[in-house]
Amino acid sequence: MSRKALVPINILATDTEPVGKYAGDQYFNSTSKIVYTFDGVAWNPPASSGSLTAVDGGNPSSAADTFLDGGNP
Repeated sequence: MSRKALVPINILATDTEPVGKYAGDQYFNSTSKIVYTFDGVAWNPPASSGSLTAVDGGNPSSAADTFLDGGNP
C-alpha cells in the first residue's frame, strides 16, 4: 500500500492582488486570510457550498481520519 503525505506548497502572501499570469495561480491575502485563485481573468475566492465540518480530533473510526491519514489509526 502506498502512503500519501501532505506536501507544503508555496503561495505568495500579500495584502494586495498580484498581477495574475496563468489560470490556476494562487495567492494568500494576508488581510482577509483567504487564498484566491486566478481564473485567467480575475482573482476569485473559494466557492462556498455550505459550512465546513471540523475534524474529530482522533477518533480512528471516523471518515475524517480515514480521509486524512489513509485509514491508519
